Amino acid sequence: MSGMTEFDVAGRKILEGIEPLPTVEVDILESLGMTLAENVPSPNDIPFAANSAMDGFAVIHKDIEDVSEDNPVTLKVIDDIKAGDVSSRKVTPGTAIRIMTGAPLPRGADTVVMVEKTRSDGDSVIIAAPEDAGQNVRRASEDVRKGEVILEQGEIIEPAGMGMLASIGRSRVRVSRRPRVAILATGNELIEPDGQIATGKVRNTNTYSLFGQVLRCGAGPVALGIARDSREDTEKKVKVGLAHDVLLTSGGVSVGDYDMVRDVLTEMGLKLVFWKVRIKPGMPLLYGRIGNTPVFGLPGNPVSSMVTFELFVRPAILKMMGRNKLFRPVVTVTLDEDIDLRTGRNHFLRAVVTRADGGGYTARTTGPQGSGILTSMVLANALLMVGPDVSRVERGTGLKAMLTGKESM
Repeated sequence: MSGMTEFDVAGRKILEGIEPLPTVEVDILESLGMTLAENVPSPNDIPFAANSAMDGFAVIHKDIEDVSEDNPVTLKVIDDIKAGDVSSRKVTPGTAIRIMTGAPLPRGADTVVMVEKTRSDGDSVIIAAPEDAGQNVRRASEDVRKGEVILEQGEIIEPAGMGMLASIGRSRVRVSRRPRVAILATGNELIEPDGQIATGKVRNTNTYSLFGQVLRCGAGPVALGIARDSREDTEKKVKVGLAHDVLLTSGGVSVGDYDMVRDVLTEMGLKLVFWKVRIKPGMPLLYGRIGNTPVFGLPGNPVSSMVTFELFVRPAILKMMGRNKLFRPVVTVTLDEDIDLRTGRNHFLRAVVTRADGGGYTARTTGPQGSGILTSMVLANALLMVGPDVSRVERGTGLKAMLTGKESM
Protein backbone atom coordinates (compact mmCIF):
# COMPACT_ATOMS: atom_id res chain seq x y z
CA MET A 1 0.00 0.00 0.00
CA SER A 2 3.01 2.29 0.20
CA GLY A 3 3.03 3.03 -3.55
CA MET A 4 0.67 5.38 -5.31
CA THR A 5 -2.51 4.01 -6.89
CA GLU A 6 -3.19 4.88 -10.51
CA PHE A 7 -6.06 7.28 -11.11
CA ASP A 8 -8.33 4.90 -13.03
CA VAL A 9 -7.61 2.01 -10.66
CA ALA A 10 -8.56 4.12 -7.63
CA GLY A 11 -11.89 5.10 -9.17
CA ARG A 12 -12.68 1.51 -10.10
CA LYS A 13 -11.84 0.18 -6.63
CA ILE A 14 -14.14 2.70 -4.99
CA LEU A 15 -17.13 1.98 -7.20
CA GLU A 16 -16.67 -1.81 -6.95
CA GLY A 17 -17.53 -1.61 -3.26
CA ILE A 18 -20.47 0.81 -3.49
CA GLU A 19 -24.06 -0.41 -3.66
CA PRO A 20 -27.27 1.62 -4.09
CA LEU A 21 -29.02 2.39 -0.83
CA PRO A 22 -32.43 0.86 -0.04
CA THR A 23 -35.45 2.52 -1.61
CA VAL A 24 -37.95 4.60 0.34
CA GLU A 25 -41.30 6.21 -0.37
CA VAL A 26 -41.34 10.00 -0.03
CA ASP A 27 -43.76 12.85 -0.48
CA ILE A 28 -43.28 14.41 -3.91
CA LEU A 29 -42.40 17.72 -2.22
CA GLU A 30 -39.29 15.96 -0.87
CA SER A 31 -38.37 14.20 -4.11
CA LEU A 32 -36.41 16.84 -6.04
CA GLY A 33 -33.06 15.45 -7.19
CA MET A 34 -33.84 11.92 -6.02
CA THR A 35 -33.68 8.87 -8.29
CA LEU A 36 -36.87 7.04 -9.20
CA ALA A 37 -36.93 3.42 -8.09
CA GLU A 38 -40.03 2.52 -10.13
CA ASN A 39 -41.70 3.14 -13.46
CA VAL A 40 -44.62 5.54 -13.07
CA PRO A 41 -47.57 4.92 -15.43
CA SER A 42 -50.48 7.32 -15.70
CA PRO A 43 -53.78 5.93 -14.37
CA ASN A 44 -55.76 8.23 -16.67
CA ASP A 45 -55.63 10.39 -19.78
CA ILE A 46 -54.23 13.92 -19.45
CA PRO A 47 -56.24 15.98 -20.08
CA PHE A 48 -58.99 13.72 -18.80
CA ALA A 49 -61.47 15.39 -21.19
CA ALA A 50 -61.29 18.01 -23.92
CA ASN A 51 -61.13 21.53 -22.47
CA SER A 52 -60.67 25.10 -23.54
CA ALA A 53 -57.17 26.58 -23.94
CA MET A 54 -58.57 30.13 -23.98
CA ASP A 55 -61.26 32.36 -22.53
CA GLY A 56 -63.81 32.62 -25.33
CA PHE A 57 -66.85 30.95 -26.87
CA ALA A 58 -67.37 27.26 -27.64
CA VAL A 59 -68.95 26.93 -31.07
CA ILE A 60 -69.59 24.60 -33.99
CA HIS A 61 -66.93 25.41 -36.56
CA LYS A 62 -69.37 25.13 -39.47
CA ASP A 63 -71.20 28.17 -38.05
CA ILE A 64 -68.11 30.39 -38.37
CA GLU A 65 -66.09 28.97 -41.23
CA ASP A 66 -67.08 31.73 -43.68
CA VAL A 67 -67.18 34.75 -41.34
CA SER A 68 -65.33 38.02 -42.01
CA GLU A 69 -65.64 41.67 -41.04
CA ASP A 70 -68.08 42.07 -43.93
CA ASN A 71 -69.85 38.83 -43.17
CA PRO A 72 -70.10 38.40 -39.36
CA VAL A 73 -72.23 35.80 -37.66
CA THR A 74 -74.38 36.26 -34.56
CA LEU A 75 -74.78 33.28 -32.24
CA LYS A 76 -77.08 32.98 -29.24
CA VAL A 77 -75.18 32.45 -25.96
CA ILE A 78 -76.96 29.67 -24.07
CA ASP A 79 -74.65 29.11 -21.09
CA ASP A 80 -71.55 30.32 -19.26
CA ILE A 81 -68.94 27.77 -18.07
CA LYS A 82 -66.39 28.71 -15.44
CA ALA A 83 -63.23 26.63 -14.85
CA GLY A 84 -64.24 23.67 -12.70
CA ASP A 85 -67.86 23.70 -13.92
CA VAL A 86 -69.52 21.40 -16.45
CA SER A 87 -72.35 22.59 -18.69
CA SER A 88 -75.48 20.52 -19.07
CA ARG A 89 -76.28 22.34 -22.31
CA LYS A 90 -75.37 21.20 -25.80
CA VAL A 91 -74.11 23.58 -28.48
CA THR A 92 -76.37 23.35 -31.51
CA PRO A 93 -76.23 25.22 -34.84
CA GLY A 94 -76.63 28.94 -34.25
CA THR A 95 -75.63 28.82 -30.56
CA ALA A 96 -72.49 29.30 -28.49
CA ILE A 97 -71.45 28.83 -24.87
CA ARG A 98 -69.15 31.27 -23.08
CA ILE A 99 -66.19 29.27 -21.68
CA MET A 100 -63.22 30.00 -19.44
CA THR A 101 -59.70 28.55 -19.80
CA GLY A 102 -59.56 24.99 -18.50
CA ALA A 103 -63.31 24.41 -18.51
CA PRO A 104 -64.53 21.19 -20.21
CA LEU A 105 -65.61 21.61 -23.82
CA PRO A 106 -69.42 21.31 -23.92
CA ARG A 107 -71.21 18.70 -25.99
CA GLY A 108 -71.68 19.65 -29.62
CA ALA A 109 -68.82 22.18 -29.75
CA ASP A 110 -65.61 21.52 -31.66
CA THR A 111 -63.87 24.93 -31.62
CA VAL A 112 -63.25 27.81 -29.22
CA VAL A 113 -63.17 31.39 -30.52
CA MET A 114 -60.95 33.53 -28.32
CA VAL A 115 -62.81 36.37 -26.63
CA GLU A 116 -60.60 39.00 -28.30
CA LYS A 117 -62.14 38.05 -31.67
CA THR A 118 -65.73 38.60 -30.51
CA ARG A 119 -68.07 41.35 -29.34
CA SER A 120 -71.18 41.02 -27.23
CA ASP A 121 -74.70 41.95 -28.30
CA GLY A 122 -77.06 41.37 -25.39
CA ASP A 123 -77.48 37.61 -24.97
CA SER A 124 -75.68 36.97 -28.26
CA VAL A 125 -72.08 37.08 -29.47
CA ILE A 126 -70.92 38.51 -32.78
CA ILE A 127 -68.00 36.77 -34.47
CA ALA A 128 -66.35 38.51 -37.43
CA ALA A 129 -62.95 36.79 -37.52
CA PRO A 130 -62.46 33.13 -38.46
CA GLU A 131 -60.84 30.39 -36.38
CA ASP A 132 -59.47 27.10 -37.69
CA ALA A 133 -61.48 24.00 -36.89
CA GLY A 134 -60.52 22.65 -33.45
CA GLN A 135 -58.66 25.84 -32.54
CA ASN A 136 -58.03 26.60 -28.82
CA VAL A 137 -59.16 23.14 -27.72
CA ARG A 138 -56.97 20.86 -25.63
CA ARG A 139 -57.92 17.36 -26.71
CA ALA A 140 -58.33 14.50 -24.25
CA SER A 141 -55.05 12.55 -23.78
CA GLU A 142 -53.05 14.99 -25.95
CA ASP A 143 -50.44 15.13 -23.18
CA VAL A 144 -50.52 11.61 -21.72
CA ARG A 145 -52.51 8.47 -22.52
CA LYS A 146 -53.81 6.16 -19.81
CA GLY A 147 -51.19 3.51 -18.99
CA GLU A 148 -48.32 5.46 -20.55
CA VAL A 149 -45.13 5.51 -18.45
CA ILE A 150 -44.50 9.18 -17.73
CA LEU A 151 -41.31 8.76 -15.63
CA GLU A 152 -38.95 5.80 -15.79
CA GLN A 153 -36.96 4.01 -13.12
CA GLY A 154 -33.51 5.59 -12.83
CA GLU A 155 -34.66 9.08 -13.82
CA ILE A 156 -33.73 12.03 -11.65
CA ILE A 157 -36.84 13.82 -10.42
CA GLU A 158 -36.83 17.41 -11.68
CA PRO A 159 -39.39 20.18 -11.02
CA ALA A 160 -41.40 19.24 -14.13
CA GLY A 161 -41.46 15.63 -12.97
CA MET A 162 -42.82 16.70 -9.58
CA GLY A 163 -45.63 18.52 -11.39
CA MET A 164 -46.31 15.52 -13.60
CA LEU A 165 -46.54 13.22 -10.59
CA ALA A 166 -49.11 15.56 -9.09
CA SER A 167 -51.04 15.67 -12.38
CA ILE A 168 -51.62 11.90 -12.28
CA GLY A 169 -52.62 11.90 -8.63
CA ARG A 170 -49.35 10.64 -7.12
CA SER A 171 -48.57 12.40 -3.85
CA ARG A 172 -45.83 9.90 -2.92
CA VAL A 173 -43.20 8.12 -4.99
CA ARG A 174 -40.58 5.41 -4.44
CA VAL A 175 -36.99 6.56 -4.77
CA SER A 176 -33.46 5.60 -3.79
CA ARG A 177 -32.73 7.05 -0.37
CA ARG A 178 -30.50 10.13 -0.10
CA PRO A 179 -27.15 9.21 1.45
CA ARG A 180 -26.30 11.04 4.68
CA VAL A 181 -22.74 12.25 4.27
CA ALA A 182 -20.80 13.25 7.39
CA ILE A 183 -18.12 15.92 6.89
CA LEU A 184 -15.29 16.27 9.40
CA ALA A 185 -12.52 18.85 9.17
CA THR A 186 -9.33 18.22 11.15
CA GLY A 187 -6.51 20.34 12.52
CA ASN A 188 -5.58 22.68 15.37
CA GLU A 189 -4.96 25.46 12.88
CA LEU A 190 -8.60 25.66 11.78
CA ILE A 191 -11.10 28.26 12.93
CA GLU A 192 -14.69 28.69 11.81
CA PRO A 193 -15.64 31.53 9.43
CA ASP A 194 -16.77 33.85 12.23
CA GLY A 195 -13.62 33.21 14.31
CA GLN A 196 -10.88 35.76 14.82
CA ILE A 197 -8.09 35.26 12.31
CA ALA A 198 -4.54 35.26 13.70
CA THR A 199 -1.06 34.17 12.70
CA GLY A 200 -0.97 30.41 12.29
CA LYS A 201 -4.74 30.10 11.96
CA VAL A 202 -6.71 29.19 8.82
CA ARG A 203 -10.44 29.44 8.31
CA ASN A 204 -12.25 26.15 7.82
CA THR A 205 -13.25 26.30 4.16
CA ASN A 206 -13.38 22.58 3.40
CA THR A 207 -16.48 21.86 5.47
CA TYR A 208 -18.40 24.47 3.54
CA SER A 209 -17.21 23.66 0.03
CA LEU A 210 -17.73 19.93 0.66
CA PHE A 211 -21.16 20.64 2.18
CA GLY A 212 -22.10 22.41 -1.05
CA GLN A 213 -20.70 19.66 -3.24
CA VAL A 214 -22.69 17.02 -1.33
CA LEU A 215 -25.86 19.11 -1.63
CA ARG A 216 -25.24 19.56 -5.35
CA CYS A 217 -25.15 15.77 -5.71
CA GLY A 218 -28.61 15.57 -4.16
CA ALA A 219 -27.38 13.90 -0.97
CA GLY A 220 -27.72 15.07 2.64
CA PRO A 221 -24.59 16.65 4.16
CA VAL A 222 -24.01 16.69 7.92
CA ALA A 223 -21.26 18.97 9.26
CA LEU A 224 -19.45 17.47 12.28
CA GLY A 225 -17.27 20.50 12.96
CA ILE A 226 -13.51 20.40 13.55
CA ALA A 227 -11.55 17.55 15.16
CA ARG A 228 -8.49 18.90 16.95
CA ASP A 229 -5.09 17.21 16.70
CA SER A 230 -5.68 14.70 19.48
CA ARG A 231 -6.56 11.05 19.21
CA GLU A 232 -9.38 11.43 21.71
CA ASP A 233 -11.15 14.24 19.85
CA THR A 234 -10.57 12.69 16.42
CA GLU A 235 -11.88 9.29 17.54
CA LYS A 236 -14.93 10.83 19.20
CA LYS A 237 -15.96 12.72 16.07
CA VAL A 238 -15.16 9.84 13.73
CA LYS A 239 -17.50 7.62 15.75
CA VAL A 240 -20.29 10.13 15.16
CA GLY A 241 -19.46 10.19 11.45
CA LEU A 242 -19.64 6.40 11.17
CA ALA A 243 -23.34 6.52 12.03
CA HIS A 244 -23.89 8.03 8.57
CA ASP A 245 -23.79 6.48 5.09
CA VAL A 246 -20.46 8.07 4.12
CA LEU A 247 -17.71 9.73 6.16
CA LEU A 248 -15.56 12.46 4.62
CA THR A 249 -12.59 13.78 6.55
CA SER A 250 -10.35 16.56 5.27
CA GLY A 251 -6.74 16.95 6.37
CA GLY A 252 -4.68 14.73 8.61
CA VAL A 253 -3.98 11.94 6.08
CA SER A 254 -0.52 13.05 4.93
CA VAL A 255 2.78 12.09 6.58
CA GLY A 256 3.31 14.87 9.15
CA ASP A 257 3.80 14.14 12.85
CA TYR A 258 0.34 15.52 13.63
CA ASP A 259 -1.47 14.01 10.63
CA MET A 260 -3.07 11.36 12.80
CA VAL A 261 -6.39 10.76 11.07
CA ARG A 262 -5.12 7.71 9.17
CA ASP A 263 -3.76 6.15 12.38
CA VAL A 264 -7.00 6.77 14.26
CA LEU A 265 -9.07 5.31 11.42
CA THR A 266 -6.82 2.25 11.33
CA GLU A 267 -7.19 1.74 15.09
CA MET A 268 -10.97 1.94 14.65
CA GLY A 269 -10.98 -0.93 12.15
CA LEU A 270 -10.35 0.74 8.82
CA LYS A 271 -9.97 -1.72 5.94
CA LEU A 272 -7.68 0.37 3.77
CA VAL A 273 -8.25 0.09 0.02
CA PHE A 274 -5.62 2.64 -0.99
CA TRP A 275 -3.68 5.64 0.22
CA LYS A 276 -2.14 8.09 -2.27
CA VAL A 277 -3.29 8.42 -5.86
CA ARG A 278 -1.15 9.46 -8.81
CA ILE A 279 -2.92 12.78 -9.38
CA LYS A 280 -2.26 16.48 -8.90
CA PRO A 281 -3.84 18.05 -6.95
CA GLY A 282 -5.01 15.51 -4.39
CA MET A 283 -2.27 12.88 -4.10
CA PRO A 284 -2.69 12.11 -0.33
CA LEU A 285 -6.19 10.64 -0.75
CA LEU A 286 -7.24 7.77 1.50
CA TYR A 287 -10.12 5.39 0.88
CA GLY A 288 -11.36 2.44 2.89
CA ARG A 289 -14.26 1.13 4.93
CA ILE A 290 -15.05 0.83 8.62
CA GLY A 291 -17.80 -1.74 8.87
CA ASN A 292 -20.23 -0.89 6.07
CA THR A 293 -19.34 2.81 5.95
CA PRO A 294 -17.15 4.12 3.10
CA VAL A 295 -14.49 6.48 4.47
CA PHE A 296 -12.75 9.08 2.33
CA GLY A 297 -9.74 10.84 3.84
CA LEU A 298 -9.50 13.91 1.62
CA PRO A 299 -6.47 16.20 1.53
CA GLY A 300 -6.51 19.35 3.66
CA ASN A 301 -5.69 21.84 0.91
CA PRO A 302 -9.00 23.33 -0.28
CA VAL A 303 -8.48 22.76 -4.01
CA SER A 304 -7.24 19.20 -3.45
CA SER A 305 -10.26 18.50 -1.28
CA MET A 306 -12.72 19.76 -3.91
CA VAL A 307 -10.99 18.07 -6.84
CA THR A 308 -10.79 14.67 -5.14
CA PHE A 309 -14.46 14.99 -4.23
CA GLU A 310 -15.30 15.59 -7.90
CA LEU A 311 -13.19 12.70 -9.13
CA PHE A 312 -13.91 10.04 -6.52
CA VAL A 313 -16.59 10.92 -3.96
CA ARG A 314 -19.24 12.32 -6.28
CA PRO A 315 -19.49 9.15 -8.45
CA ALA A 316 -19.73 7.01 -5.30
CA ILE A 317 -22.54 9.12 -3.86
CA LEU A 318 -24.42 9.06 -7.16
CA LYS A 319 -24.15 5.27 -7.30
CA MET A 320 -25.52 5.06 -3.75
CA MET A 321 -28.45 7.20 -4.95
CA GLY A 322 -29.28 4.73 -7.72
CA ARG A 323 -28.11 7.00 -10.54
CA ASN A 324 -27.28 5.52 -13.94
CA LYS A 325 -25.07 8.44 -14.97
CA LEU A 326 -22.16 8.70 -12.53
CA PHE A 327 -19.63 10.88 -14.31
CA ARG A 328 -19.40 14.45 -15.52
CA PRO A 329 -19.50 15.17 -19.26
CA VAL A 330 -16.09 15.15 -20.94
CA VAL A 331 -15.46 17.19 -24.10
CA THR A 332 -12.47 17.80 -26.36
CA VAL A 333 -11.13 21.35 -26.14
CA THR A 334 -8.45 23.36 -27.92
CA LEU A 335 -5.94 24.85 -25.50
CA ASP A 336 -5.60 28.64 -25.72
CA GLU A 337 -2.21 28.93 -23.96
CA ASP A 338 1.07 27.12 -23.33
CA ILE A 339 1.32 25.07 -20.12
CA ASP A 340 4.43 23.60 -18.45
CA LEU A 341 3.96 20.72 -16.01
CA ARG A 342 5.92 18.38 -13.80
CA THR A 343 5.63 14.81 -15.00
CA GLY A 344 4.71 11.81 -12.89
CA ARG A 345 1.07 12.47 -12.04
CA ASN A 346 -2.24 12.92 -13.82
CA HIS A 347 -2.99 16.64 -13.74
CA PHE A 348 -6.44 18.14 -13.32
CA LEU A 349 -6.07 21.82 -14.14
CA ARG A 350 -8.79 24.27 -13.25
CA ALA A 351 -9.96 25.94 -16.44
CA VAL A 352 -12.61 27.98 -18.17
CA VAL A 353 -14.09 26.22 -21.20
CA THR A 354 -15.99 28.30 -23.76
CA ARG A 355 -17.73 27.41 -26.99
CA ALA A 356 -15.74 28.58 -30.01
CA ASP A 357 -17.34 30.72 -32.72
CA GLY A 358 -16.69 28.10 -35.37
CA GLY A 359 -17.89 25.21 -33.22
CA GLY A 360 -16.14 23.08 -30.64
CA TYR A 361 -14.59 24.35 -27.40
CA THR A 362 -11.56 26.33 -26.30
CA ALA A 363 -10.01 26.32 -22.84
CA ARG A 364 -7.71 28.45 -20.72
CA THR A 365 -6.58 27.80 -17.16
CA THR A 366 -7.84 30.05 -14.40
CA GLY A 367 -4.30 31.21 -13.57
CA PRO A 368 -2.03 29.92 -10.77
CA GLN A 369 -2.82 26.26 -10.06
CA GLY A 370 -1.60 25.88 -6.47
CA SER A 371 -3.65 23.50 -4.33
CA GLY A 372 -4.34 26.30 -1.86
CA ILE A 373 -5.66 28.77 -4.46
CA LEU A 374 -9.39 28.34 -4.02
CA THR A 375 -10.15 31.09 -6.54
CA SER A 376 -9.00 28.64 -9.19
CA MET A 377 -12.10 26.58 -8.36
CA VAL A 378 -14.38 29.62 -8.09
CA LEU A 379 -13.45 30.71 -11.61
CA ALA A 380 -13.40 27.26 -13.21
CA ASN A 381 -16.15 25.43 -15.04
CA ALA A 382 -13.97 22.46 -16.02
CA LEU A 383 -10.94 20.36 -15.16
CA LEU A 384 -8.40 19.93 -17.95
CA MET A 385 -7.04 16.38 -17.94
CA VAL A 386 -3.33 15.95 -18.73
CA GLY A 387 -1.53 12.62 -18.51
CA PRO A 388 1.43 11.84 -16.21
CA ASP A 389 4.06 11.74 -18.97
CA VAL A 390 3.37 15.21 -20.38
CA SER A 391 5.72 18.04 -19.40
CA ARG A 392 4.50 20.72 -21.82
CA VAL A 393 1.22 21.37 -23.62
CA GLU A 394 1.35 23.97 -26.37
CA ARG A 395 -1.37 26.33 -27.47
CA GLY A 396 -3.63 24.71 -30.08
CA THR A 397 -3.29 21.23 -28.57
CA GLY A 398 -6.46 19.19 -28.13
CA LEU A 399 -7.18 18.08 -24.56
CA LYS A 400 -9.99 16.37 -22.69
CA ALA A 401 -11.92 18.53 -20.23
CA MET A 402 -14.34 17.38 -17.55
CA LEU A 403 -17.17 19.92 -17.32
CA THR A 404 -17.92 20.78 -13.70
CA GLY A 405 -20.09 23.89 -14.04
CA LYS A 406 -23.74 23.86 -12.97
CA GLU A 407 -24.83 23.48 -16.60
CA SER A 408 -23.18 20.01 -16.59
CA MET A 409 -25.32 18.66 -13.73
